[in-house]
Amino acid sequence: MALKRTYDDVKQNSDVLEELVHQMKHMPDETAQLMLKRLRTGADLKLVLRSIKNDAVPPATHLSEQTTARAILPSVHSEREMELMVRHPNAYPLLHPLGSEPRSFSPLLSPTADWQASQMQHSNILHAMHRSLSPLSISPSAIMTSAGTDTDIEAMDTSESRSSFGPDLSPDYCDPRLARLQIRFWTSVPIANEYAASVISLYLETNHPILGLFDADLFINDLVDCKFGYCSAFLVSSLLAFASQSYAQKEPEAFAKSYQFEQEAQELWHAERFSDTPNTIAALALLFQSLGGHGKSDVSSQVGKAMSAMASRMKLFNTEDEPSMEDFFALSTPQRSSAAYAAWGAFNTLTMGALFRIVPAVGQPPALPIPGRPPKESGASASWLDRTPHPKGTGQTFGYFCSFWAIVSQILFMSNGSQENESVSLAFVLSRYHQLLSLADSLSGSMVRKSASPAHVLVFQRSIWYHAAILHIFRPYISDDNQHGFTHWLPAADSPHAIFAASLSQLKQLALVFRSQHETAAYTIFWHIVLMFVANAALRDLSDEDWHFYFLVCIRGYSKLSASFQFAEGTAQGLLAMAVQRRAISSKEAAVLMADVHDTGSCYRLSEQTTTGFTLDLDLALTDRKAAMVESLVDEFDQLTVFNEFTTGIV
Repeated sequence: MALKRTYDDVKQNSDVLEELVHQMKHMPDETAQLMLKRLRTGADLKLVLRSIKNDAVPPATHLSEQTTARAILPSVHSEREMELMVRHPNAYPLLHPLGSEPRSFSPLLSPTADWQASQMQHSNILHAMHRSLSPLSISPSAIMTSAGTDTDIEAMDTSESRSSFGPDLSPDYCDPRLARLQIRFWTSVPIANEYAASVISLYLETNHPILGLFDADLFINDLVDCKFGYCSAFLVSSLLAFASQSYAQKEPEAFAKSYQFEQEAQELWHAERFSDTPNTIAALALLFQSLGGHGKSDVSSQVGKAMSAMASRMKLFNTEDEPSMEDFFALSTPQRSSAAYAAWGAFNTLTMGALFRIVPAVGQPPALPIPGRPPKESGASASWLDRTPHPKGTGQTFGYFCSFWAIVSQILFMSNGSQENESVSLAFVLSRYHQLLSLADSLSGSMVRKSASPAHVLVFQRSIWYHAAILHIFRPYISDDNQHGFTHWLPAADSPHAIFAASLSQLKQLALVFRSQHETAAYTIFWHIVLMFVANAALRDLSDEDWHFYFLVCIRGYSKLSASFQFAEGTAQGLLAMAVQRRAISSKEAAVLMADVHDTGSCYRLSEQTTTGFTLDLDLALTDRKAAMVESLVDEFDQLTVFNEFTTGIV
């Protein structure tokens, strides 16, 4: 009897496979790829076949490509989104249909949830999700072949698989030369050599691939040899001020140290404000980031403007005078590398700040070549690039960030450069959007998102900045009540709204992936933009049954960041004020959530008031920027709290 049941099962599976093969023979190639993709993610053969049959057409005709794709991809909600997934899989990889699975991430909603526990909790779910995040290949045969691993990425991903939470305290620095560091030569702040080396190592592993700013090899060499060519006291103090904030997740004392380094860096800034060198440019950029993390927007804005002015004087960018190539060719190879890193790192930093409206947008990118990029992608002559060394320790992340910010800066400059809230034509925005798609299409294997992607790859690609920028540039062209994703099939959705919804879907899923799978989510400042954008979208669509879940994930994300970055508490408070204003939650619930945020960072916090200086209510910012800023929303929250306490017990 058991043998007969086994035979029947085998026969049934064989029939299902035979019918699937028959269906695929009559499908367009792109649709067959989508079906294979779903099968590779572990979908049940019978369910796949059944979903196709439910939308099937009469046997005499072939299945339409859209009908089949909709059956295979239940998470796709518009023709435009489906087209983006097929034609641009690097930018819009296939999303795993979560269904009821968002609630299985409920441990992320706990104020005490840590990365290690949540990673163990969601290993099975995220394994399936990660498999679905790999982009579609061009041919079905390529899909059937397992993707190879990238040794460079695997080597840089070791920090993501540590068994202990937070930065590693072991002396196994990212560069063995750091063991020879004598930090007392560079700073008057009393710290141990091991502490400084660990903080610098953490920065080089997590933030340097994003910021660039200096040639890491040249910097470390002069740092440990106490030389001034590619290192300076101002640069070291600024780096330690910013990096110590991340390090506070493991060593609470680092939070106070970051303020000491920042004070020292500000004093050195006034001493070297006219020292126009790549070292000073890099130091100003790091001081800008440090002040932002501490919520000192007024001073950070001054530093940003000083950085921009210095870059103009040095003819790196933001100037009508073209730099003399003869002068650059006269420099040594290390000098050229140092100049290129400083120019592009500062440009990227300023454009990042312009996205938050902290500093003005830069009109023109640097004329210098992007470090490590091939001649055809740099806009510079081959002879110049041949003498410019490729980046060390940054992989290709920094190079793609440079190309990305060069495109985004054009939109920011056109929309914000002359008059406040002035929008450019949709045609111009769409043209730059297609440039972003082309950039994603050109990603090399090490930069394509996959299960082992290090955090800085996810920060660049899709989750943190890529799709956040897309939402930002299309927001002015979508009505307020459409600032969210789709929950059902809308085949005729207009292009801006469909693009907005597709990018928001990517952000939502990767918010869960990054928050639960990457320990750096607790101490990397550059991913917080996804929290801000997803929270805004959640509050715009209260009819979505998952809005409250995603909103709480964002609040808890800021709660974890508040242990390192003081600005995070005010940002969470502003989001809660928005939620109360829109009657999404009660003032009592908001007060309870805010108390949890406060308790998370209370042992690190200083008493001084923070001013983040950026807009938080993204829709309101289009019409009333001042009311949309974090400070205004924090004041609103305080008023709501006082009113709630005053009216407690009054009917």
